[in-house]
Amino acid sequence: MLFKTVSVEILVNGRVINEYLDDDTSVFIEGRKGSPYSIKIRNLSNKRIKAVVSVDGLSVLDGEPASQNGSGYVLNAFETTIIDGWRVSGNSVNQFVFGGKQSSYSSKTGNGTSN
Repeated sequence: MLFKTVSVEILVNGRVINEYLDDDTSVFIEGRKGSPYSIKIRNLSNKRIKAVVSVDGLSVLDGEPASQNGSGYVLNAFETTIIDGWRVSGNSVNQFVFGGKQSSYSSKTGNGTSN
């Protein structure tokens, strides 16, 4: 996915997976149930940015509903980061894994499956 200043890619086994365009604003990927994945964020600009990363509408940093004012990753100009999972402490993450709506982190934490 490419925005003006940020590139977002989903990696499975360290490789970028295919994206499918539905219209001018929607991009879909095919995730295989049970497969772990990572999110690769690249700052394409010459300025420092904050990237608020969410999965199923929840921030990957704190599990709260994501918003512009929420916590995010600060990336320096042209910096890249790979996010391997939900942050559970300063040093630990729970791996992202493709699954059904009912087994999603959002559903398990009482935030529903609508996002």
